[in-house]
Amino acid sequence: MLADRLKLRKQTDSKRGKEVSFLSRSIVTISVLLLFAISAVAVVPTVYATNSYTSTTLSLGGSTLVAPLVSDWIATGAGITSSESFVVSTGGVVQVNYQAVGSTTGTKDVVQDIFSAGFSDAPFSGTPNSGLLTVGAHNYITGSDCTGTGVVGCPNNATIAGADTLLEIPEAIAPISIMYNTPLPLTTHLNLTGSIVAQIYLGKITKWNSPDILAINPGLTASQITSLNIPIIPVHRSDGSGTTFNLTYFFGQTDSNWTTTSYACAGQTLVAGTTSASDFPSCVTELSAKGTGGVASDVASNSGAIGYGELSYAIGAGLGYAAILNQAGFYIVPSAATAANAITADASGIQTAISAGNGYTPTNAPGTDSYPITALTYVYFWQNQDVGQSGGATWTKGDAFDLVQFLNYIVTQGQTDSVLATFAPLPAAIQAIDLATIATVNFNGQSLITSSTTSVTCNRSVQLVGHTVSCTAQVTGSSPAGYVTWSSSTSGVFNRNAECSLSRLGKCSIVFEPTTANAAVSISATYGGNLNNAPSLGSAALNAEQRVAGLTLTCRPATATAGTTSVTCNAVVTGYSPTGTVTFTPSTSSGTAQINGNAAESCTLGSQTTSNARCSVTFSGSGVTGSGHVQVTGAYSGDPNNTSVSKHVTVRVT
Repeated sequence: MLADRLKLRKQTDSKRGKEVSFLSRSIVTISVLLLFAISAVAVVPTVYATNSYTSTTLSLGGSTLVAPLVSDWIATGAGITSSESFVVSTGGVVQVNYQAVGSTTGTKDVVQDIFSAGFSDAPFSGTPNSGLLTVGAHNYITGSDCTGTGVVGCPNNATIAGADTLLEIPEAIAPISIMYNTPLPLTTHLNLTGSIVAQIYLGKITKWNSPDILAINPGLTASQITSLNIPIIPVHRSDGSGTTFNLTYFFGQTDSNWTTTSYACAGQTLVAGTTSASDFPSCVTELSAKGTGGVASDVASNSGAIGYGELSYAIGAGLGYAAILNQAGFYIVPSAATAANAITADASGIQTAISAGNGYTPTNAPGTDSYPITALTYVYFWQNQDVGQSGGATWTKGDAFDLVQFLNYIVTQGQTDSVLATFAPLPAAIQAIDLATIATVNFNGQSLITSSTTSVTCNRSVQLVGHTVSCTAQVTGSSPAGYVTWSSSTSGVFNRNAECSLSRLGKCSIVFEPTTANAAVSISATYGGNLNNAPSLGSAALNAEQRVAGLTLTCRPATATAGTTSVTCNAVVTGYSPTGTVTFTPSTSSGTAQINGNAAESCTLGSQTTSNARCSVTFSGSGVTGSGHVQVTGAYSGDPNNTSVSKHVTVRVT
């Protein structure tokens, strides 16, 4: 992983007692301000060219949900070589700061040009949306409504002529966990439904041993049920929160009572899909905390408490978290994989919305393996980077360029550079839409970077598992140079650490070996970009097929004496790391000779190598009867990577 390589490089540097010298001496300084930590890292990246751009400070902020991931991007994005970093303008220092102040503040502050880019878990466009940035909404710069023309600080809408365009792209996929503090082991994930969690926050379910909860958790032991005889203490966000937006929108999808007037509190109507802390029941006793870290801390400090937040916060606080009932009727534990399943299952709707420049909220997605409280998180930034940007009159083309490069990094290589296990990478189709949007950013009407295209061709479209194919990436643009990183949709092995350097013709090649058969493999190439060219992605399809297994049988001794001689039969299966069983079945045509009464015996393959495996069975001498020839058939079961096969061998009984 990149973090391990960064650590190794730091250790090497300390042993040498001096800094490492690279092709260029630009220094990238990174500082990250979270609710719980401040850290600084200094590294020296390789870059491709020089220009007159000066020092840059990128002020970012917003979502606490995505703060751990942004922190990781900033730490790893500075990189050690250009193939691992967003390419910065040379000749200066780039400092990237992130303030985890919540999605609402992040949205407002990017509009006020306090932040160069704002991060939010609630989209400002599409249906549903946060409601913070719509036509007629409050203009956070001028204090007036966005009803005029040419108003700086208003989001883009066709009805606002001359207003700058605030762009919105998804940059991360995260499961929002329902975390709790109960006596149950952390390995026990309580089953909960959206309606039950909503009823808890509505003040209608108040104890953990409620019949509604116990009815959907039949696996609890008597002692565990007794331990749940404790009050539930709901904890919600006190600040404007995109996490709250996703949760309450899910409540609206799964419990109609959430928006029923006076259901919880007389005269109060709650909103499904709200960022506001005021849209929790005012008459229900609940704790409130600032930021996801604050919610996790309050839940950890109070026995019986329940809260919500990105999964890594629950794990980091040592809290239990629930399996949530999804649309298909399955209880799903939150993870990066089950969150990715939700995005895949809802891919058409997501891509349609994002292609139109709108946000999308994928809660309660279809699919048997989809986690139902999955969030797409977004980053907002101005399309015209010379209008009222953070830093005011000091904001330069170089500053805008570095922002674009950072955005390009986080939606491409940053998706796999991160060492955080709770976030899922964006699908290639969404990455491509993001890159196209970023490419429209300009400075004073001038493009900041040339769009590039990447195409992939492989020398075979069908290959046996364990055999290699050669694939070539062709990048077109403005004399593109730099690196291409490779990935596959299923398991496989690339040479060259899954990276190659472009030739002067904009080409580079790599060798891939599929390790899973019966799968349609997408082999993807990501061009990282350079000072002149934006990143781009391309892919090619490969069908990986099973190996035709081979089987060699031997039985010793080949001649056995009835009633006394044991017979051992050995099987050697050849293929691609074969696993499974071999079943030996003796039979005769005359019936005068038998081994174990024609009973079948099986063995499990062992002593595996990449090309073969073996096993054996022994038939006891007392089971060898009669006289004549016994045919022993060995049948290999096959496995996902190898076909089944059978052979036979003859044993003579005397």
